[in-house]
Amino acid sequence: MSEPLPPLSAEKPRAASDNLCKRLVDAHPTQFIEWLFKVKVETAQPLKTELSREPVRADALMLWESGAETFHIEFQTTAKSHVPVPLRMLDYYVGCKRLAPERRVWQAVVVLKESGDELVDYYEDVYSQAFLRYTVIKLWEQDPREIMRYDGLLPLAVLARAEKSGEQLLRQVAGQIRAVPDKTEQRDQLKAAQIFAGLRYSQEKIYRILLGGDMLEESVIYQDIMQKGHQQGRQEGWLQGGLERERHALLLLLMQKFGKITPAAHKGLESLSLTQLDELVLSLRDFQTYQDFTAWLRARKTF
Repeated sequence: MSEPLPPLSAEKPRAASDNLCKRLVDAHPTQFIEWLFKVKVETAQPLKTELSREPVRADALMLWESGAETFHIEFQTTAKSHVPVPLRMLDYYVGCKRLAPERRVWQAVVVLKESGDELVDYYEDVYSQAFLRYTVIKLWEQDPREIMRYDGLLPLAVLARAEKSGEQLLRQVAGQIRAVPDKTEQRDQLKAAQIFAGLRYSQEKIYRILLGGDMLEESVIYQDIMQKGHQQGRQEGWLQGGLERERHALLLLLMQKFGKITPAAHKGLESLSLTQLDELVLSLRDFQTYQDFTAWLRARKTF
């Protein structure tokens, strides 16, 4: 069984994705090596501080335990970069060879989000004739089935090639993650998938498809919607702002858990007070069937 991911923090999707890539590699280095370089290794250990090369910094640098090869993995949210990516790859190649000239150096850049900017897979200096080739992986062009072969890479699959709205892909990823037997790892993988999905999909779609019914209060997406709802409520008044947003968020949760919500139940939800909505949040995880929900509404005389 693969190692569980380190704890996730409630960061914004773009900022959180940068740190999350490093967490995933740290937890599943051999799977990343096999996926990116088509090389199978039994173990891999991170190359620590020997290559601290500020301001040129790598997101993940791993050393195969046998000492024969070094694997450098760089993550980019988009192709844009303050330090040009080709120069950064050259700098790390030279650093790795200086550290261990006898080792072969494998390098890959994984780009998470399409921005329209071109990213070449080589460094070239026509004056000195210096040339370096490396692998570039554009996630939105990748077959999601290839990524989903590796349980540690499942969260990244939400950014792979998708047809039309991407809902089918999100459902496939969510279904495979929910089949993970270890509940802690399952929860961490779903949280990671939600963060990555935030780079491409709307909160409504993420909330409806990826959110697990047994982790409502822990969800980064749920907390974000609730926080924005409370902030807007303070500015506009509960009835126009926060209360309406909380009702909408709960409606999405109910649709995710039970599917279609009848007009009568929707009307009952609209009649709930702020206090009752808070009670519903706490009660939702205990509902096993749609009838449990409607019975809860009847008890409050709104159905």
